[in-house]
Parts: sequence; C-alpha cells; structure tokens
Amino acid sequence: MVKKGILKGKLTSPFTKDVLHQYTSADDVGKTTVKIFSDPDKYIGQTITLATDEMNINKSAEIFSGVLGKPVKYQQLPLFIVRIVMSKNLYLMFKYINTNGGDFIKDLDAIKNENPNLTGLKEWAVQNFQPS
Repeated sequence: MVKKGILKGKLTSPFTKDVLHQYTSADDVGKTTVKIFSDPDKYIGQTITLATDEMNINKSAEIFSGVLGKPVKYQQLPLFIVRIVMSKNLYLMFKYINTNGGDFIKDLDAIKNENPNLTGLKEWAVQNFQPS
C-alpha cells in the first residue's frame, strides 16, 4: 500500500513533517540476526541497535523522488485515522514519536562503523523501487 502510493508520487505517513526518524532495512535485521546466532556468546546480555539514516519525512520523499526520477510528495496521515484503521497501540506510538522525536539511537556513526555494510534508505530505494 505504501509502495503503491510512493510509485504514484505520494508518501503518506503518520509522522509530522519535522520529526526525525531512523531507518533500518529488514535485510539488515536478518543479517544481524544471523551474525548474533552465529556467535551468541559475543552478544549475550547486549542490546543490539541498528539504523543507517536519520531524517524527516520530507527528506525521505526527496530520496524517493531522486530514485524514481519524478516528484514524490509527503502527505500526513491524520492520527485519528491511524487510531481507527490501525490500532490504539500504533496510534500511541506515532503520537509519542511526533511529540518526542524518533531519533532513538544517538550515535549513528558508531553503529555505521560497527556495521559498515548496512543499507541506507537511498540504496534500499534503488533496490526496491524501480522506475516504471
């Protein structure tokens, strides 16, 4: 649903336009999980954090615009729609992030140095959004 919207030029999100949030690809989560299960003693008792990029939703739309070669515009999904269509818990999560920010990992450079092969949003978009 989100991908179809982006391909049509519209990035709809419950995030407000100025809130920072961080990106991690599902492939990176999978690769990191394999790494952890391959050497569990190294990771026992640790919290593993992953993210590659931190930006607001307008910057995300710019990245998709560049990859697709056509304008992609951000449109905010009202939170009351999130509450009705998605769930109370997702509503509360988006409300919290819109109020407090979504930049949970404070040292992204350290994460990138430890995991140099993580996929950034632009690279991910190139891999997953081929222009039609």
